[in-house]
Amino acid sequence: MERSFSSLLGGRYSISGGDNKFSEVVYLVKCASPGSNQEPHFAYASIASRSELMLTNLQPDEDPLLVNQASGDSANARIVLEDDLLYSAPLPCLPPAIICIGLNYKRHAKEVGMPLPKYPIFLHKNPFSVIGPDEDIIIPKVAQEPPEVDYEVEMGIVIGKARSGQSCKDVSPEDVHEHILGFIACNDVSARRWQGKKRGGGQWSRAKSFDTFCPVGPAIRLCKCKEDVEAAGRLNIETRLNGVPMQSSSTKDLAFSIQDIVAFLSEGTTLLPGTVILTGTPEGVGYTRDPPVYLKHGDEVTVEVEGCGALRNKVVEDGY
Repeated sequence: MERSFSSLLGGRYSISGGDNKFSEVVYLVKCASPGSNQEPHFAYASIASRSELMLTNLQPDEDPLLVNQASGDSANARIVLEDDLLYSAPLPCLPPAIICIGLNYKRHAKEVGMPLPKYPIFLHKNPFSVIGPDEDIIIPKVAQEPPEVDYEVEMGIVIGKARSGQSCKDVSPEDVHEHILGFIACNDVSARRWQGKKRGGGQWSRAKSFDTFCPVGPAIRLCKCKEDVEAAGRLNIETRLNGVPMQSSSTKDLAFSIQDIVAFLSEGTTLLPGTVILTGTPEGVGYTRDPPVYLKHGDEVTVEVEGCGALRNKVVEDGY
């Protein structure tokens, strides 16, 4: 049976093994079955491998740590996946980290008049900026006048837990597929005046970290083998604003491949399961247009990555 996570509860629990070493991270979520009249119930969710999640049912009045310790693996129920898609709104867990790759599409670098970097440009985005399909992008008051909030369609990489049990650290490009749960459509919403030297102090992270500035979903395109990673390097990717095409490209235009990105980010660094990597945006962003196009109250923005579904969100100005 297909399961859909309706919302995050926000609790995160670490489970330690007998050797007192970190063994697994699980997330307390509220979930329900699509089309069901049943009340959503609480459950544990943990990324168990590249291609599946494990759920342990949990009643609201039960202590989560005691339930997990008492249940064991045999009490876990596997989610049945259909068509290699995992529907999770917005994600199976609150990401421990969101890492963005900047200036990673060749034609986008050309439109902004910047040379391609020698190494991937990366920055971190606030994990609590994540929202799911049909949730509102809220433009904060500090980014309303003058208008500055922009759309950026991006393919996201969701890090999973390798079957080998190896952590995602110092991974070779050839073994990257072992550590990827799948791929997901993302909108890297950005407040341009907060980016760079204007109000961001010379960095890009603040511009992209406001609440609701990371819509993701509606489905994770699962990665089960090396060929799935290669296929993700040739997917169509686009943005539509109020139904009008704004960005239309392909991941073929990536400057740094999926393999190179994960290998680079994992050098001397552990990427925890659930980490989301945004791989960059193609040409057609709003601020490069003449005149510039920025998101405003009442807009509907849709980003789509081939095989991952269409992600739609309305835009609301805080205080409107």
